[in-house]
Amino acid sequence: MRVLVDAGNTWIKCQLLDGNEQIQYERFASAQYTVDMDGWFSGLAHIHRIVVASVIGESFEQWFGQKCAEQYLPVPEFVFTPSEGLGIRTGYEKSINLGVDRYLEMAAAFQQVRGAVTVIDCGTAVTIDAVSKDGVHQGGVILPGLQLMKDSLGYGTVGIGRIDSDEIEIFAHSTEVAVHSGAFFAVVGGIREVLRRQHEGLGGDSEYVITGGTAKIIANQLGLPCRICDNLVFDGLLMFANK
Repeated sequence: MRVLVDAGNTWIKCQLLDGNEQIQYERFASAQYTVDMDGWFSGLAHIHRIVVASVIGESFEQWFGQKCAEQYLPVPEFVFTPSEGLGIRTGYEKSINLGVDRYLEMAAAFQQVRGAVTVIDCGTAVTIDAVSKDGVHQGGVILPGLQLMKDSLGYGTVGIGRIDSDEIEIFAHSTEVAVHSGAFFAVVGGIREVLRRQHEGLGGDSEYVITGGTAKIIANQLGLPCRICDNLVFDGLLMFANK
């Protein structure tokens, strides 16, 4: 059996596979992984490979590797962004500076679409990356995600604080709803503008693939045909594990 791990800024997601079939899925808060994940390791058995995509730094990688050694598990393979591979070529001057999560998402989306594709990840940050029909990454844009926008207003101003509302109203009647709605429309409007300009720059059609924790609610408001893909990073990790 194999383990795939997507270690993101907010959540660390773990997938246990028998062949290519998921038989277990766990999710842990990235802010407290040393506590939350401890018991998970002891429950792993008959594992012959562990593949990890991490964007949360070397301290996690070192801790994860140590825990695997303590449980006599295979040495984890950490995926890093190459300049070329898995069917696409990165557009960054230094490929290592492109987040491995973005790279894996583009590779998976390009394989699924089999043509020009724009990947929109609505997570802690929103990333928008365009890939040509030839599999060349054209570059991308990063903007704050929905929660980051709300937090910046909540903690950067006096008297607002944490925003827990998830109501969306254009004529809000409370500060909480007004902040959440403003952040939501800022994200949706930002994505629309980037897609419009990317479309003009590419001079052709591109299929839109959207993923991430707020993908569904944002896709409903974009007014564009979008393919919603849950856990797109896992699709890319599986491609890497199967190559």
